[in-house]
Amino acid sequence: MITVGEYLGTRLLQLDVEHLFGLPGDFVLNLIEQLIAASHDGKQLAWLGGTNELNASYEADGYARSFKKISALVTTYGVGELSAINGIAGAYAENVPVLHIVGIPATNQLETDNFYHHMLGDGHFDHFAKAAQEVTDGGLFIDLREAATPENIPDLIDDLLLKILANSRPGYIGVPVDIATTMVSTANLRTELVVPESLDDVENYTNDLRATLSKAFEAGAENFTILAGMLSYRQNVIDDLRRIARINGAQIASQPNAKGIIPRDDVGSLGIYMGEFTDSPKTFEAVENARPLILVGTILSDLLLGQFSHKFDYPNSIELNIGDARIEDRTYSLTMSQSVPILVDVLNELSDKFNLQPVHGLDNVEPAKLEYTGKLTHDHIWDSAQKLIYAAREDVIVTADAGTSFYGALPLELRENDLFLGQIVWASIGYSIPATAGVVHALPNIRPIIFVGDGAAELTIQDLSNLYKYGNKPIVFLLNNDGYTVERLIRDPKAKYHEITSFNWKKLAEGFAGDTPIYTKTLTTAREMQKIVKKLVKLDKPAFIELMLDKTDAPQQMKNVFGFKN
Repeated sequence: MITVGEYLGTRLLQLDVEHLFGLPGDFVLNLIEQLIAASHDGKQLAWLGGTNELNASYEADGYARSFKKISALVTTYGVGELSAINGIAGAYAENVPVLHIVGIPATNQLETDNFYHHMLGDGHFDHFAKAAQEVTDGGLFIDLREAATPENIPDLIDDLLLKILANSRPGYIGVPVDIATTMVSTANLRTELVVPESLDDVENYTNDLRATLSKAFEAGAENFTILAGMLSYRQNVIDDLRRIARINGAQIASQPNAKGIIPRDDVGSLGIYMGEFTDSPKTFEAVENARPLILVGTILSDLLLGQFSHKFDYPNSIELNIGDARIEDRTYSLTMSQSVPILVDVLNELSDKFNLQPVHGLDNVEPAKLEYTGKLTHDHIWDSAQKLIYAAREDVIVTADAGTSFYGALPLELRENDLFLGQIVWASIGYSIPATAGVVHALPNIRPIIFVGDGAAELTIQDLSNLYKYGNKPIVFLLNNDGYTVERLIRDPKAKYHEITSFNWKKLAEGFAGDTPIYTKTLTTAREMQKIVKKLVKLDKPAFIELMLDKTDAPQQMKNVFGFKN
C-alpha cells in the first residue's frame, strides 16, 4: 500500500516524467511531499518551484513538447489554478499533454458551509474544476464523498493519464488534502500504462491508402506532397517523415510552427507553407496543386494558413491526426504512430512500382548581401541570427515569442538536430522565456536562443531566474521597440494603449540571474549586431542582449500576413 500522492508520482515516473513544475500552497503541501516521496527504478521526481503559476504552466508546456510523453504542473486550489489556466488553455489549443495537479480543501472542509480562504464563499467548491474542464480533455475530481474511493482511485488516475496520452491534451486532477495521504493498492503499478492501439482499421486503412495513392499515380501524378504540422512532434513520427523525404517523388512542406521537421537540404524539402504568403512560389504551387496532398499532424488555423488564404483541396486530401486517419471521406481509428509508418511502407512500395523520380526541392539561393551600416533593424537581427545558428557549437533550440519575433524567426534555417519552438496557435505573448525554462530540463544538452519583444517580456520576465538557474547558457535577445509593434501596425501607431512602461532590461536580467554570471549588452547599431555573433558563439555563460529598434520596424513576412503597408 502507498499513498495517493505516491501512487500518482510513481505513475508519472513510469511515464518518464522527472520534474514537477508549480508553486506550493497550503492545500497542496502534503500532496507535494507525497509526490516527491515516490520512487521508481531508483528515480524520484525533482521539484522545480516557479515564479508564478502562469510561468509554471508554460514551463510544463515546454517540457512536454520536448519529446516527453507528458508533463506535470502542481498548483493550489482557486488562486493557483486560475493563474495557470491561460497556460493550460494554450496547451489544449496546441495538443500538449500536461497534467494539472491541484491540491484542494480537505473533504471535511468541503462538507461545511464555512467560508475558507481561496474560496468564493457561496457554498460551491467546484467552480474551478468546472473552469478547468473547459480547457482539458475531461476533469478528474477525486472526492471520497462521491465517486472516488480508496479502491477505485488508482483506476481513476490511470484512466485520466491514458486519456491525456491518447489525445495529447491536458488533464486535471483535484486532490483533497486528506486524500493525498489515503492509502491505496500498488497492484496497478505492475502494469505499464500504454495507450491501446486499434487493429480493426489497419487493413482497411492500408488497402484504401494504397488504392487512393495508386489511382493518383495512374492518373499521371509524378510526385506526392506532404504538409507536416507540429502535431507530428506529439507522437514522435519525425524520423518517419524524414524517411519519407528520402523516397523518390516526395515533396514535404512544413507549417510555420513545425519548421525544422525536415532539414532544408533534404532532397524533397519545400520549406514553410503558409497560404498565399508562402515565400517560395514552388512550395506554394506544390501544396496548392497537390494530387495527392497528405496532411500529417497539421492544425488548420488562421496564422498557419496565411489568414485562410489557402486553396488546396482539403476534402480530397489524406489527413493523419493524433487519434485518427482520414482518406477523403473515410475515417479510420488509428493513432498517428500507427498511420504514419504504414504510409512510409506504402509510399516506398508505390514509388518503386510507378518509377517515381527524385523531386528537387528548393534551390539554394544566395542571400543578398546586407550592409551593416546605420541603426539596427529587423533585417540585421535575423541575418545575424542565421549566422549565429550556423556557427553554434551545440545543437540549439530557437524559441520565438508571438509577434515580430515569431515572424522574424520563420525564415531561419535550422541544422538537422536544431529545434524551433513557438506558440502561434494560442499565440499568448510572454510564452517564450518560461517555456524554454521547461525545455532545458527535458533537453539538457541543447542551447536555447530566445527572441522576445519587450511587451511580451514584461508579462513573464521574472522566469529568467529559472532559466538562468537551471539553463545551459541561454542567449536571450530582447527586441525593444518600446511597446506593442504588431498592434501599432494594425491601428493608430501613436495610440497611448500601445505604450508600455520602460524597464532597465540589462539590470533586470542581472538581478534575475542572482549569483549566475551573465553577459549583458545593449545594441543600437547594425555594426554592433554584426560583431556580437562571434562573441556569443565563444561565450561560455548566459547572455542577455537588448536590441533597440524603431517602434514600427517589423519583419516583412509579418507585414505581408497582416496586410501592413511598407
